[in-house]
Amino acid sequence: MDYKTYKIGGHSIGGDFSNPTLLIGSLFYSGQNIVSDPDKGIFNEDKAKTLIKKQKNCSRLFEIPICIDLVAETPEAMNRYLHFVSEEFQGPIIIDGFIKARIEGLKLAKDLGIMNRIIYNSIWKNQNIELETMKETGLKTAILFAYDVADSSASKRFSILTEGTAKYESLLSIAKKVGVTQLLIDNVLTTDLFSLSDAIESNIMIKSMFGYPVGCGPANINYLLSKAENAVLDKRTSRIIRETAVNSMAQLFSDFILIGPIERMEKACVGVNIINKIKMNLNFDPFDLLKKE
Repeated sequence: MDYKTYKIGGHSIGGDFSNPTLLIGSLFYSGQNIVSDPDKGIFNEDKAKTLIKKQKNCSRLFEIPICIDLVAETPEAMNRYLHFVSEEFQGPIIIDGFIKARIEGLKLAKDLGIMNRIIYNSIWKNQNIELETMKETGLKTAILFAYDVADSSASKRFSILTEGTAKYESLLSIAKKVGVTQLLIDNVLTTDLFSLSDAIESNIMIKSMFGYPVGCGPANINYLLSKAENAVLDKRTSRIIRETAVNSMAQLFSDFILIGPIERMEKACVGVNIINKIKMNLNFDPFDLLKKE
């Protein structure tokens, strides 16, 4: 099985383990201080431009591919956000947020002629109107949400991807029906630190068997600080160490990482750059454990 590489917004995503990991930072997320009215999509443009500029500078400095996860709560907000981001940033853009906002994002992206830069988040328990819009707008790239609330094991994630559930078809079948051909598999992390073990196992399994780019979002588990950690380190230092350890471990077995708020991009790039260099010099393929010839 050859590893699949996608060219999106000038960046290559996936491929073999020596390729740099794509970093995804969220913009206009709930509670972000640059957003004054999330319903209307009113935000501080100067501050948003600064955040995007920092992200682009990091990408150039460390030669790391980057992507903006554009999160909107309403169609009106999505309209404002996407017009702005598509002009300020030429890389891949993830359409994210509430359902109606995501649908508006797909329609607007088609009108703007930027569907070749769009990644939809996500294919998972979708409403029919979402699936219809994916097909109508010619969506080609989407994140597949390999996760079950009741069971986060690697076997269950694989089953959701390939077999589906009693209520939903398999994610692969749904993607095929709506015409999505470039699949990014997100092995979702919970707040439980040990869910990273399940995600890593799933990443290896899915990448080696299907070749699709795989990844996860470590941000969910970075907030949990144990009493033991707080007893020997101050909260800020403990959090930095935990973020670094978790992100590094996740990145070793991922083609893309959702880092959470875009404000974390500079720290993330420094850490990812180190891991990328180490990966490039490995004499074995981390994903080759189950790979089928």
